[in-house]
Amino acid sequence: VAPEGRPEVPISDEEVERRREESLRLRPQSGLQVIETRNPESGQTRAPGLETSFETINFDDGWGQTPPDPEMAAGPNHLIVVVNSMIEIYDTSGSTLYGPVSSDTFFSGVSGCSGTFDPNVLYDEKEDRYFIGFDSSSGPGTDNGYCFAVSASSDPSGSWYRYSFDGTSEDGDFLDYPHAGIGDEAIFVGGNVFGNSFHADVWAIRKSEAYANQAVSVVSQTVIGSTPQPMNAHGYAQGSWPTGDTHYILSDYFDGTTVVIQEWVDPFGTNSFTNLGTVNLNSASGVSAGYPIDTPQLGSGEDIQGNDYRIQDAEFRNGHLWIVQTIACNPGQGAVNCIRWAELDPDGGQGSPSVIQTGVFASDGEYRIFADLAVNHCNDVTIAYTKSSASMHPSVYFTGRLGTDPAGSIQAEAELKAGEVIFTSYDAVPYRWGDYSGATSDPNGVDTWYVGEYSRNNSGTSDWGTFVGRFSTACQAPGPQLIFADGFEGGNLNRWSFSS
Repeated sequence: VAPEGRPEVPISDEEVERRREESLRLRPQSGLQVIETRNPESGQTRAPGLETSFETINFDDGWGQTPPDPEMAAGPNHLIVVVNSMIEIYDTSGSTLYGPVSSDTFFSGVSGCSGTFDPNVLYDEKEDRYFIGFDSSSGPGTDNGYCFAVSASSDPSGSWYRYSFDGTSEDGDFLDYPHAGIGDEAIFVGGNVFGNSFHADVWAIRKSEAYANQAVSVVSQTVIGSTPQPMNAHGYAQGSWPTGDTHYILSDYFDGTTVVIQEWVDPFGTNSFTNLGTVNLNSASGVSAGYPIDTPQLGSGEDIQGNDYRIQDAEFRNGHLWIVQTIACNPGQGAVNCIRWAELDPDGGQGSPSVIQTGVFASDGEYRIFADLAVNHCNDVTIAYTKSSASMHPSVYFTGRLGTDPAGSIQAEAELKAGEVIFTSYDAVPYRWGDYSGATSDPNGVDTWYVGEYSRNNSGTSDWGTFVGRFSTACQAPGPQLIFADGFEGGNLNRWSFSS
């Protein structure tokens, strides 16, 4: 979104304020989980376990905007972190290999790619390639567009192929909040379009052409609802990768509860786009969502924004979709911002979607915002987020669950990076803190990664920094298996290894 003010939403400012005021009057709610904070000295176990962590991009690195909206991609040997509006590439130990560089510089020479913002970054496990995308305030056509690049090889510190397409069709329209997902045959990008009349679109980019540095086919559809989140596929090396030309797109009715699941089949052929149905997260979780409220921070009356309850990402693993959102709830002593997560079956086994499990976690007087999640091959989940309150600076926390834990439950949380100062920025109170953060699975099928935002003691005009954590559980992904040939050659039995 644009870097100042409150985010664009598909309802009026008056309705937003009414919903926020309504949240402040929420009565204590049952059905949510009161989360505990792990005491590092108690020996209390938790899932996931933190393996490594390191500092990444901060506002003082040169081209920072507020909010930073960090995202990350993890490959076998490289990590990419993107923010508004910078890019940096690391090895998996956190050593910088490239950057930080401004996203405008990265897309220099590409039509309509100045004033880039709202970053996306992905790793394609099937093709061993990387994807970077940014919204642009100067599109190649009538208005703003979408700029994207794919790595020319498995090494993202090398060459990239860069592209752009027009994200709007009418003068005065504005493409906002784009999110991307990797599919089997295409890369999908969805976003809200404001201006003449609100709608939400999703685009399919043919992977084979982009990876070959050819002219790229891009087709689009208009979705039901708002904030489309194309599924992002994981599990290629573990044998759970989706195959073929079918892709799921999530969107929402911007009511905090209704999630729409749509199916896009063969975008570059028959181009069939079907509404599979909706799920209701309020009824499934037993907790009615309030509109997120402004969040306090230590040492000041200067709140930071909690934004809204739109869905964050759509991770696809083992045939299911995983999502997370911020909502307001009341764990007993007043309204706070809370995290709701869910596992969805996109077709319910019978052509309609269903909720496999969901949960809401919170605690009195503590606010959790801008969460994201990642899932490994064993369905172990990492959820991380910003946590803040009147007694703490905005910090990065994480929690999670094992695939064998009771449905709908999460374990105790732990601190990844403590906030350092009162967050201030160049906008007005309540300060704009973020729109999203980034979690992803490692292609090994076991580990997960997260990049989040904390208040950092900067010298510039905005006090944000980003921090990365790598997490693991006892999960064991399927290893290579041996198969044997029917005959012999030269007296030796033939054999080959492969990953199931």
